[in-house]
Order: sequence, then C-alpha cells, then structure tokens
Amino acid sequence: MSAAEPARPADHAFELVPEPGDEWRAATLVYREGEHVLAVELERGAASATGWLALDSSFCEWSVPRGLALAPEHTDRVLARLAAWCARTGLRIELAPAVDPLVELSARGYALAHHPDGSVTALAPRTRPRGFLARLFGR
Repeated sequence: MSAAEPARPADHAFELVPEPGDEWRAATLVYREGEHVLAVELERGAASATGWLALDSSFCEWSVPRGLALAPEHTDRVLARLAAWCARTGLRIELAPAVDPLVELSARGYALAHHPDGSVTALAPRTRPRGFLARLFGR
C-alpha cells in the first residue's frame, strides 16, 4: 500500500456503548463483521471497578441476523479479536459461564417446588432450632 492510498477499513469493529443513565454499571459491546452484528450485554465486575463481565454464551449467535449461530471456530476468532481490541484500548472484559440459579439454590440446600404454571418456588433449608443453652453460650 502506497502513502497515497487510503487505509482499507477493517472487516470487523468493536464499539462499547454505555447504557443511558447507567453508564457506570452497564454497557453493550457491539461487534460488527460485514453485515453481521453481535450485541453483548456487559456489567461491571463486582471484584473490580475497571473490569466488565459478559456471559460466554453471548458469543454463540448473531444479533443481526437474529438467531444465526456462530460456528465454534468463528466464536474463537471473535474472542481472539476481542482480546486484541481490549489490549489496545486498555479495557478488561471477563467472560463468565451462565449459571442456572435453580441449580445453585438446590446445591445450597434449598428445596425446589415446581408448580403446574411453570413457576418454581425455592424453599429455604430447614435448620434445627438451637436450644436455650446453645444460644446463651454462643454455640
């Protein structure tokens, strides 16, 4: 490419779009590749005021065209491009696995009551009441 030629635009681009009114806590990462758009919701990480968290499952299908799946190899390429972009811009974006809250509650001893309408109620684990002497002596 000579000095007189204009720079060719990249075939992909990232953009961080803050959520109006909630800029400090939420944003959308927009990735454009040709006619395809991937919009990933981000939240500030609890462990760090400088980092963002995204669900790793957010990188499985395009937002535009809606529902079109990304092949695993393509997802790997997008994530590699994201890592390079973060390194250039100084942003920190961590990927977290999606967690099923019902599985988490069940693992913590909550009983789950499934209702005919599809709703689920989590019942707190039963604890053995402490006796008077145990409460008195802090045991």
